Parts: sequence; structure tokens; C-alpha cells
Amino acid sequence: VNATGTIKVNADVSGVIEVSDKSGLLSDDGIICLGESALLTAKGGASYQWDNGDTSAIRIVSPSSSTEYQLTITSSNGCSSIAKIDIDVERVPVPNISTTSPNCLNGQLGSATASRGLGWSYQWSNGSTRAIATNLIQGLYTLTVTNDKGCQGKASVNIVDSSVPISVCVTKTDVVGLSGSSGAISLT
Repeated sequence: VNATGTIKVNADVSGVIEVSDKSGLLSDDGIICLGESALLTAKGGASYQWDNGDTSAIRIVSPSSSTEYQLTITSSNGCSSIAKIDIDVERVPVPNISTTSPNCLNGQLGSATASRGLGWSYQWSNGSTRAIATNLIQGLYTLTVTNDKGCQGKASVNIVDSSVPISVCVTKTDVVGLSGSSGAISLT
């Protein structure tokens, strides 16, 4: 028996998940800072189904910890493949600040000292780039801390001059007459 014919083999689907993110040190690297989001885009198929049941080609994710996302990609001829991508979530640094108040009467300037973390860099609102900001006068200072993954945390401190005296002026107006209500006290 001789037979002739054609056997058609469907090729594998080669789909991918592309990631877009704008946080961390590099854009679009799949690493985000806590509280940020990433855009996942499915490519290379006719239809898609994410692990949460969504069938859109685009998915926005904001995980609170590192998470793997899975996508089933189906071609127009019915073949399917699975693509996976990991989104890594980095913690945001939380700086604490201790202060030394200035004392102008004694000729002393204030300082602010930030807590330290591995790989942290510092940027104070007065231009200082160290954990300790010195020669501070009275005022509000803001600190931005960036960790080695590019995530940023902020803290502010109000430096108050301990030598600034508080003065109060009292002005009184006596009541006129026994039943009068014209009296007053003013504090400035």
C-alpha cells in the first residue's frame, strides 16, 4: 500500500512578557520600589490569559513583595505556551533624624544626624550629601535617602534655636464704671 499526503505540524508559540517600570536604578529591569507599579505587556500571540484570569495583553501590577507572574499565550492556530516574569520589590529606606539645636547666644550652630543604612546616599535640602548635616541655623530641613537599589525615602526636621527668647507684651484697659464691660487685656 502506498499513500501520499501532507502532514502539517504547528510550530511552538514564542511569546514573551515585556516589563516597563520607572523605579529603582534602571528602568524596565523588573525591579521596583515598594509602592510603585510595573506595566506587563504580552507579545507574540493571538490571545492571552494571565494567572489571575485576565485576558488583556496589558497588566499593571503593584506587588508588596517579589512576585512571579505567569501568562498563557495562544497562537492563531491554537498552540499555547507559558511565559513567566518575576517582579522584584525593594524596600524603601526610612531615615530617622536626631538634632542638636543651634544656640545663637552661645555662638553655636545646630546639626542633624540621619540614621544609616547599607548603601544609602544622602541629599539634604541645604545641599549636604552626608549623613550628618552641620552648621544649621533655625529652619526646616528635608532629607532624601536613596538606597543601593535606587529607592528613595524622605524625612524632615525642624531645627529650633534654643536661645531665642520669648517675650510677651501685656496691655490692659481698665473697666470704666461699676457695671461697665469696657476692660480688656491684650497680649502681643
